[in-house]
Amino acid sequence: MPLGRARKLIPYVGGGVGIYIWSVRLWGDVIDFNDEAAYTDPGTGEVTSVYGIKFANIQDETRVSVGYHAFGGIMMPIANRTTIELEFKYNVVRGNLENFLGFQHFDLGGFQISVGINYWL
Repeated sequence: MPLGRARKLIPYVGGGVGIYIWSVRLWGDVIDFNDEAAYTDPGTGEVTSVYGIKFANIQDETRVSVGYHAFGGIMMPIANRTTIELEFKYNVVRGNLENFLGFQHFDLGGFQISVGINYWL
């Protein structure tokens, strides 16, 4: 809190490293890119590639990834040691998928906006 806590609006910034526990499951129809066929349209004679559809039920075990985050926000005091907070946070986390062969790393990151109440002890 660069401006201290004795103001009507208290801005703050921060960052850190976090441990993220996650799992993923793919259930349903997916495109099988290994099953390519040619299709000729009877009306136009155009030949296009057609891929098969297959049902998938794949699950990766629970994984742990390390990522980092940056955040910033403002707090507005409403009583002694109590504030309302508005915060923006951005996470950067990549997960390694072991049961999803051929997939790139799973992007677990993103942003969140939160509103809350803080009470300082």
